[in-house]
Amino acid sequence: MNFYQATQIGKERIIGLDDLGNVLTWNEVESIASRFRQEVQPQRVGLVLTQNSIDCFAGIVALMNCGVVPLLVDLNSDVVMIQNLINVYSPEYLYVPSSDAKTFTGFAITILQGEYSLCSNKQQSQSIVHHDLALLLSTSGSTGSPRLVRQSHSNLKSNGSSIIEYLGITSSDRPITSLPMHYTYGFSVINSHLMAGASIMITNRSVMEKQFWSFFRESAATSLAGVPYTYTILKRLGMDRMELPSLATMTQAGGKLPKPIIEEFARFADERGIKFFVMYGQTEATARMSYVPAEFASKKAGSIGVPIPNGEFFLIDSDNKVIESQNQDGQLGYRGPNVTMGYAENRLDLSKGDERDGVLLTGDIAYRDEDGFYFVTGRISRFVKVFGKRVSLDDIEQILLPIVGDVACSGVEDEVSIWITDASKKEEIRKSVAIRTAIHPSAFTVHVLEAIPRTSAGKIDYQNLPARINHG
Repeated sequence: MNFYQATQIGKERIIGLDDLGNVLTWNEVESIASRFRQEVQPQRVGLVLTQNSIDCFAGIVALMNCGVVPLLVDLNSDVVMIQNLINVYSPEYLYVPSSDAKTFTGFAITILQGEYSLCSNKQQSQSIVHHDLALLLSTSGSTGSPRLVRQSHSNLKSNGSSIIEYLGITSSDRPITSLPMHYTYGFSVINSHLMAGASIMITNRSVMEKQFWSFFRESAATSLAGVPYTYTILKRLGMDRMELPSLATMTQAGGKLPKPIIEEFARFADERGIKFFVMYGQTEATARMSYVPAEFASKKAGSIGVPIPNGEFFLIDSDNKVIESQNQDGQLGYRGPNVTMGYAENRLDLSKGDERDGVLLTGDIAYRDEDGFYFVTGRISRFVKVFGKRVSLDDIEQILLPIVGDVACSGVEDEVSIWITDASKKEEIRKSVAIRTAIHPSAFTVHVLEAIPRTSAGKIDYQNLPARINHG
């Protein structure tokens, strides 16, 4: 049975439109899936090299409708990393741009789909995957690690339904692909809107390019999704001066957006009758766990909001006891049907069932206020001891962002490295952080880079910061 199905609107409904004028209907997806079924078997793995193109989009939907489990990988990933994933997970199929099809030995092209090719492994694995496994994604922080998150059919359906409910998504919505398809947030935009029968506006352009905004206006796109870096760029571009009459919804997730920028976009949205939602999620929870209702965007700036429909938060202390009181920090936990099946480290792990039983400890430190809104104050792994004082690297970044605009922090005991792109701010940065944290300036080393390394989703790539330098 098809995972994605045509809505009552009909099979002629356009579900994809790209910036070259190409269109994709439900009928065409079914035709592609019908061709694929001649070559593929369900409960098998198909590694997809993704880009925001209509052929890639069509192939992912068709593969899922054939019962194949897509392993989504960024097209621009290192070839060695991709080959490692192939070696570890033994995918039966590749769905890749035709120009790359011959890069991977042991696979033969079986079907051409536009600029993409479906390739079959000449020596297919004998182990089928779990019957409820639907999608394989890397965790948001991984850079080459073979560990994947196992998302089930029920995870995708439950999270999609919750997102449709709190965002009020309908079949008339037209989201634009402002995020990569292999990124959990980007895919959740596609998943929820497909479930609602909406049409996806597909472009590989970034928000920094004029062509992105031309397509946005020409296609009458209705919603825009972004990570904190996206909104930093939108602020620099002067989005408040843009004419975007079709824009109805803006969403933000993928990290903490500074409070002043939240307040600025909340005002912008309010003035234009746009709904602006700040959200929180992890790949391990399919995508979304909470949201700030649009009417509270400014009043609760800095909050991750309230749990999504059918979800529940809880806080635990260092002794794993539930925290009932308000405004007390603890590790944030979550319960809900969108909590994924668990991790995979190799092919055999793909036959495993649900290992989490709907419960996830997020690794984030948070508190709950008197109104039931949650605030994340840091990440367990992003704390360091500096001269005996526990310091949040995320907090330091938030302190410094208004001064420098782009910053990343890393650290070990008694030493915090601050990475910036503006050399003229070095001394100001060192003095400011010392004053705000009440820690001696000698604990902070400031380094200058041409650019802060980021993943394709726009998140800081901490693992690719340079090795520590012994001068600042």
